[in-house]
Amino acid sequence: MSSTAQSVKPIMDRHAAKNRFKRALAYAFTLAPQIERLSSELLSAVRLLNLMVSLDTNARVHAGNGIAMENAQYDGDFRLLRHCDVTTKELILEHVFWNGTVIVRYHRADVDGRVFVVRRIEGTQTYRQAMTHDFLLKKVS
Repeated sequence: MSSTAQSVKPIMDRHAAKNRFKRALAYAFTLAPQIERLSSELLSAVRLLNLMVSLDTNARVHAGNGIAMENAQYDGDFRLLRHCDVTTKELILEHVFWNGTVIVRYHRADVDGRVFVVRRIEGTQTYRQAMTHDFLLKKVS
């Protein structure tokens, strides 16, 4: 973008140094194509800048979301736990959804010496679909 801006100054200096008649001829025949070329170069530079800014913003937002998810402790009403912090005990309840493609199991678990009920979602369906089922159950009850 700066090279395009630097290209404008010499053209304008040459144009301003000419007398009125030569300036009118130059404007009619030579200056207009130069202005069009510089305009398209500037437009290309602005588009490239916008693309670079968008990519940088996307990368920063993605990194911020990753940090937020790593530090998250709750997902709605449920506490998020790492697998290494949980000692799973006996099975309490098991639900099978969507013709067996999703299995939701509730286990008794020990986390840092405290007793919890841990929900594990297994299967090919997404976590969001299992959460939708829990939301519907909460609305109905």
